[in-house]
Formats: sequence, C-alpha cells, structure tokens
Amino acid sequence: PRQLPHRLPERNRTPAFRKEGAVEMKLVNAGKLRAIGYDAGGRILRVEFDDRRLVEYAGVPSETWRRLSTAGSMWSFFRDNIEDEYAARRVK
Repeated sequence: PRQLPHRLPERNRTPAFRKEGAVEMKLVNAGKLRAIGYDAGGRILRVEFDDRRLVEYAGVPSETWRRLSTAGSMWSFFRDNIEDEYAARRVK
C-alpha cells in the first residue's frame, strides 16, 4: 500500500528528521513546536505543532529560517517573528 508523505515507516526515519513531501522536517521539542522544515526554493516554512497540525508559512526568507532553526528559544522566536508575520495555510 502507498505510504502518506507525512508518515514514513519507522525504518525509513532518521532520528532527527522526517520527510514531509519534499521538505525535510527537523524534529524539535520547543514549546508547541514539534517539527520544522524549510523549502528554500519556494521560501516555505513548514511547522508541525504538538497537536499534529501542519501549517505552511509562505514568503519566509532563508535568514528567518536560519534564525528560527538556531534560536535558543524556537517557540518564542516563532511567535515573535513568524506566526503573525507571514501568510499561513493549514496543510493538516
């Protein structure tokens, strides 16, 4: 049977990353953030929350992604710099 792109079998997962379509998701434990990923070509940030919602943010510059992915407090950075600043679309 065909696997859904957001659920890879356990044997195909690496400890820190999971594929979401063409976006590699980095598993995080930061406030309500569960995983984050970035499509540099499309400038799309993907965020999975602890309630399993998957949201895409459009037009996110690579510098903002870099700052989020290296932030000491990802949840605070996300709330302050991304959540209400970019157009969001719920994927799941």
